[in-house]
Amino acid sequence: MNIRKALATLAAGASVAIVGYKAIQNWKAATLFSEHSRIERFQHMNEVMPSNLVKTSETPSQAFENATTQVNKSYLYKGKEQTLDHFLNKTTTTGFIVIKDNQILLEEYLHGSDEHTRFTSWSVAKSMVSALIGIAVDEGKIQSIQDPVDQYVPELANSAYRNVPIEHVLLMASGVRFNEDYSHPLSDIRKLFYSTLVFNQSIDNYVQSLSSNRLSGTMYRYASVDTQVLGMVLREATGVQPSEYFSQKIWKKIDAERDGYWNTDRKGNDLSFCGFSATLRDYAVSGSCICNKESGMKNKLFLPIGFLLLHKSVTLLFANNRRSDTNINGGFLIKRTKIILRWVYGGNLYTFTQKNRR
Repeated sequence: MNIRKALATLAAGASVAIVGYKAIQNWKAATLFSEHSRIERFQHMNEVMPSNLVKTSETPSQAFENATTQVNKSYLYKGKEQTLDHFLNKTTTTGFIVIKDNQILLEEYLHGSDEHTRFTSWSVAKSMVSALIGIAVDEGKIQSIQDPVDQYVPELANSAYRNVPIEHVLLMASGVRFNEDYSHPLSDIRKLFYSTLVFNQSIDNYVQSLSSNRLSGTMYRYASVDTQVLGMVLREATGVQPSEYFSQKIWKKIDAERDGYWNTDRKGNDLSFCGFSATLRDYAVSGSCICNKESGMKNKLFLPIGFLLLHKSVTLLFANNRRSDTNINGGFLIKRTKIILRWVYGGNLYTFTQKNRR
């Protein structure tokens, strides 16, 4: 009898622990975008959501050397001299790094971060997924970006993505009805997070429930769920999650210094539209590999394969993109001499392509 009571007590205690753990998980997910918790959450996204490890090579090398000379940390803005420290504090920057010629000119960490911190990069994952689509086409795993997405993911045949070409999804012109307003508690992007992280639903089910409000290919409309669909296509075409494919085809080949991770729903499916986290130095490695032809990096091929599939101008779809010095291809914003990767809440990765850049 005593043994039964002890087992019952242990079972009850375990149940309470599980409920408590789930409550903490759900609280972190539900308050992810809270002004008071964003900084801490965005530096530890593997504690907020489940994640898949993105492994680097078994013998990664140090990508950069420290600069031998000090950099002037002041600059002129609107005729007044400003300091970098003032700028970083004013903008609540958590990490800042500047690389030139494989040397670290500046490296600053604030608000509890350090060189080991994996910073989330939100929508930069969209650019990564577009590159993976290009690689999958190059390898013959995807036949053509003209193929409809439901050819690879039949479950989407009765959704907004029925007969929608992969190309239209890459250009965020799928025609899906999707509200991206992060500030609205009932927007589609918020509902997506609630359903997958709080109510433990598969993100696949949420995608399948969406409807369209226009023909695909007729209008650009930013929709994170489009990239989630691309991730589903990759998963079915390659047989692995996009995070694993990214590890194999990009992260190991660019010789990232450290492993990264990619957030998932509670069923193990990658959140392909967001959720990749890495150190500042490894983001800098990625930037160097994008367009620095003189770089000593081992692999520089992933960007051309990824976005040159969309080599044609997409100005007709991007109504506000009419400047001749700007183009958007496969998730990369290209402005003459620089490529910019941006994510929500102020993250930026600038890569300057001019050989004699200052």
